[in-house]
Amino acid sequence: MSGNLSNIPSDSTDRKRGGVGTTHRYDADEAEPPSVAVSRALAGARGESPCSSTPQLYEYVDPDALDSLFVEWGSADSATTVDMEIGRYTVVVRGRGEVVVRVTGP
Repeated sequence: MSGNLSNIPSDSTDRKRGGVGTTHRYDADEAEPPSVAVSRALAGARGESPCSSTPQLYEYVDPDALDSLFVEWGSADSATTVDMEIGRYTVVVRGRGEVVVRVTGP
């Protein structure tokens, strides 16, 4: 199973897909742990498969530790949010099952 990846429109029409400032949102399926959702969101933002995507999540954060932060993962009532820098991306993980990936570098 996998969630849904969508592009968030930017305020600039001259940004190319995948360029600096591009933002992608990934809505995880209920059964996906946060670490899998982040891996899929990063891969989707790059147009790659999660297995072959670079950078790999585990190079930046312990996936099990990330999962343990979200006790109520997927709940609309979850207030947990984690922000992190992964390569040229800023990643925001929200407890309601949403991952936002913003391209911040070349």
